[in-house]
Amino acid sequence: MHKTSFIDIVVLLNLDRYTMHLYFMTTYYIMAIVPNESSYNAINIVQLA
Repeated sequence: MHKTSFIDIVVLLNLDRYTMHLYFMTTYYIMAIVPNESSYNAINIVQLA
């Protein structure tokens, strides 16, 4: 039981880090794209990512 809960904690921490990364990238994408509303800027950000 102790090993399983430890593995669960590691998985949860990795998932949390992954979701935070996705959240950061999505927020950056929205803040960079939406004010400009330009497909040219969207292409540049995709190339930078």
